[in-house]
Amino acid sequence: MKNLRLAFAVTTGRVVISLVRGLRLSRGSVLPGFLAQIVCPDIYKRLTQQAKQIIYVTGTNGKTTTSRLLTSVIGNEKTASNVSGANMERGVVTALIQESRFHSLQKENLVLEVDEKALPRLIKQRAPDMLICLNLFRDQLDRYGEMETITDRWHKALRELPLSTQLIFNGDDPALVTLGNQLPHHIDYFGLSEPEKGSRSPLHAVDSIHCPKCKTRLQYHSYYVSHLGDYFCISCSFKREKPLLDSSSWPSISPYLYNKYNTMSVATAALLNGISKSSVCQEIARFSPAFGRGERVLVKERNLLFLLSKNAVSLSSSIAIAKELATQGLLGGILFALNDKAADGRDVSWIWDAEMGSIGKMDVPLFITGSRAYEMGLLLQHLEAPAPIEIDKDLRKTARKALASCPKGKVLCVIPTYTAMLTLRKIWLGSAVSI
Repeated sequence: MKNLRLAFAVTTGRVVISLVRGLRLSRGSVLPGFLAQIVCPDIYKRLTQQAKQIIYVTGTNGKTTTSRLLTSVIGNEKTASNVSGANMERGVVTALIQESRFHSLQKENLVLEVDEKALPRLIKQRAPDMLICLNLFRDQLDRYGEMETITDRWHKALRELPLSTQLIFNGDDPALVTLGNQLPHHIDYFGLSEPEKGSRSPLHAVDSIHCPKCKTRLQYHSYYVSHLGDYFCISCSFKREKPLLDSSSWPSISPYLYNKYNTMSVATAALLNGISKSSVCQEIARFSPAFGRGERVLVKERNLLFLLSKNAVSLSSSIAIAKELATQGLLGGILFALNDKAADGRDVSWIWDAEMGSIGKMDVPLFITGSRAYEMGLLLQHLEAPAPIEIDKDLRKTARKALASCPKGKVLCVIPTYTAMLTLRKIWLGSAVSI
């Protein structure tokens, strides 16, 4: 009877996926999982228990890119992953349904991107064999609260994990090192060992920069991204954890430092799984960015560069990339698309914490759209950006104008929140997501 219920839930979910996507109603990444859980409430636990190995990837930024790369490194033919980026419980269940037939999971490995808030609940249902924690930044305060709220939840969940669980943390993140120091598990750390690529002063919005032991402001040999870097406390023994691997001897999936972190997390996980460095490097060389995460597409002889921005750190990084393109003479315009739907976070105050001072030095047209377009417009006006600014909440109209204004052969930087990104991709490419 239990297998019949599970089989019916999987079949129901697969039918709904086909209907929703066939009719182009949506990506079909949440509803199938929701309905399947109604039929079989423990479907997540029962399907994941069939896997030989399950790896969770969590953190504020980089989950989708890291999961995709790790899946490729382990082997796509035997590994299932929620490649669409739907990382709440229902989205993960939908991904499992796609890889199942009746009551049987068809893949032996699972690499699952897991939302920070969903992590404790999924751990209760199925403890992972490996957990990769990428970073912790302030993100969607209306959903998550401050960073301390997340770390407290994680601490309660992670201390219940079996001691055999392999934990891989970012040693350049003071918040994660603090969490690691409170756990009884052995932890392997990753990080960057390339001070020449960092800075002696913070370049982006910073969050966790005070010593957790004595509250003294941390000192840095090098800042890499926000508060990630080679830090130490001058008043006590707290300092950055030494990474297992030397990042300077590894290639990266892109020239941007945030993606070098993603790369090193995968390299560490792969070597702990017995995968050779040469195999990992081959996949790094072949890798293409996840949709919206540094993805480049050609539309009407214009290069569109999608830079998903959902918090102060990712927005700061996107502006830095645009600045680099402007310096090279390649930037043809910037389109900001700021939505405040549930998947984006209702609170968009984070845009005021981003490092956007360089926007005033880019002599290119600026387009602003989305449900909170005027909030972004107010910010740019505050920065006294000299370039022409056009504001229109109509995504479709603005997308067409921005594309038409960009000279052929130049790059249009598209800096959207999550739901705006899906809409813009559909406008330009006819599909919200490539799977």
